[in-house]
Amino acid sequence: FDADTLATMKPGAVLINTSRGGVVDQDALLSAITTGHLFGAGLDVTDPEPLPTDHPLLHHDRIVVTPHVASGTLSGKRRIFATAVGEVARVLEGRRPHHLVNTKVAEHPRHQRSATQ
Repeated sequence: FDADTLATMKPGAVLINTSRGGVVDQDALLSAITTGHLFGAGLDVTDPEPLPTDHPLLHHDRIVVTPHVASGTLSGKRRIFATAVGEVARVLEGRRPHHLVNTKVAEHPRHQRSATQ
């Protein structure tokens, strides 16, 4: 969400981010709230994380920053655990994980399996 994207939001809207801190341009968000285009924001994730104690997002009266706890519910923990176990099972079965970040690992010859395995 850069300045252009934030400008397309309905005036007076509140932005909520529980995904990744880098998804939102924090300077653009602060500007959109300060100018009054957006009413406020709720951020469970930031970039960097945690924010420095003097960061303006932490001191704005229309911005709430929580310490990355959106997954802190019982169902959230179960989902995280099930996903992790499923990814490990995929690797042990010789399959590519759904959430592979470093694709070069999968391309390494040591991790290649023949069709007979």
